[in-house]
Amino acid sequence: MGSKITNFKQGDVVCFGVFRDCCHECEFCRRGDDQLCERCPYKFTYDPHLGGYSSHMQVKGDFLFHLPKTLPLSSSAPILCAGVTVFSPLKRWGIPGARCGVIGIGGLGHMAIQIANKMGMKVVAISTSPSKEKEAKSYGAKEFVCSKNEQQMKYISTKEK
Repeated sequence: MGSKITNFKQGDVVCFGVFRDCCHECEFCRRGDDQLCERCPYKFTYDPHLGGYSSHMQVKGDFLFHLPKTLPLSSSAPILCAGVTVFSPLKRWGIPGARCGVIGIGGLGHMAIQIANKMGMKVVAISTSPSKEKEAKSYGAKEFVCSKNEQQMKYISTKEK
């Protein structure tokens, strides 16, 4: 650990996303969009030499944060991967009280249903598999549509928003 790191100590459990570095100087970095940095050649954690799939990696302290003590380590990976992936568009485009369609009840879908539900949206889960209905509703979906069912698809497309 570098000497300039003051908010972490040896042995802390840390979390990180897909980004590991930026230049801090370009137009994008200065306005807070460091994920768009064009100057940093190794900004992603999935780089084949320095990546998050390694047993060890280097990440600037700006890109790390503490894992909350109340969050079990086993639950953190889905939140930091699928959860982060769906959170940004839901936060940007989601409207509490409005309907939100989630297509696919897999890894991303599970997280999207839960997060959209917690943000106050009325989640409509859409899947090709009718057997996913109970599961989708257990995660917070208010409605379920099987995309292979033509009547359900027509109903949902004409239902008042």
